[in-house]
Amino acid sequence: ETRELAEYRRESLARSHQARMSLLEERLNQAREEKIMRMRKSEISTAEADYAMKLQKLDIAAERADVIADAVAYGMITILGVHS
Repeated sequence: ETRELAEYRRESLARSHQARMSLLEERLNQAREEKIMRMRKSEISTAEADYAMKLQKLDIAAERADVIADAVAYGMITILGVHS
């Protein structure tokens, strides 16, 4: 269950990253001025670093999330004690 959720998030992140990269690369290809080209390349580098960081966070979260809460018993607990 936890691994499935982590995989879903990883796939979703990959899809959104690919869409973002396509847009950024298109903007770079349309740029004609050197300053704009440098800015677009910087945006691409930032997007790549952001993607890598988010992937790492997902991996860390998936490793830490091995504990799954499930009911193991149903009932009522009665505590009896000595009253003072």
